Amino acid sequence: YRLSPGAAFYGRVGYERGRMTFDRGLPTQYHESRDGLRLGGGLEANIVGNTAVRVEYDHTHYYRQASDPVDTGIAINQATVGVVFGF
Repeated sequence: YRLSPGAAFYGRVGYERGRMTFDRGLPTQYHESRDGLRLGGGLEANIVGNTAVRVEYDHTHYYRQASDPVDTGIAINQATVGVVFGF
């Protein structure tokens, strides 16, 4: 969504696959991959010429697997700030 000629707000929805390591208090580690839904949004604003600053927030929730005894509620929240150079 264009807020002004030099600024835009955007959203995203996507699929994410992550590999996780659990130790569960055992001497050996347990590895598995999970599928998740990623939701996020951000704001991009032009600074000078082809340069812009971008602020984003993403939340990923990984789905429970049938073999899980309980819903572990594994989720990742991530906030980033970046500089974008157009060419």
